[in-house]
Amino acid sequence: MSLKNEDVKKIASLSRIKVEEQEYEHIVGQLNSIMSWIDQLTAVDTSNIDIQCSEDSSVMFERADIVTTGGIVEDILANAPSSQHNLFSVPKVVE
Repeated sequence: MSLKNEDVKKIASLSRIKVEEQEYEHIVGQLNSIMSWIDQLTAVDTSNIDIQCSEDSSVMFERADIVTTGGIVEDILANAPSSQHNLFSVPKVVE
């Protein structure tokens, strides 16, 4: 499949992208190159390839959603350079 300037103009219009007139030739070349790569991929025979994953083969691990009180304020604040009143203490940045 080969794209033309008219095709790129329609794509740009549908996607609401402003494209300058002098850019169409460059974009057509890039899109045709991409389409060529896609044609190469579709030409590959994958009939003997086993499916590696599917929706049915993946099982999500679920853990219980348990609410805790935390209780580790001291442990967290031990990592802070300075703290006051059980909060991180930072320098004032607004004057």
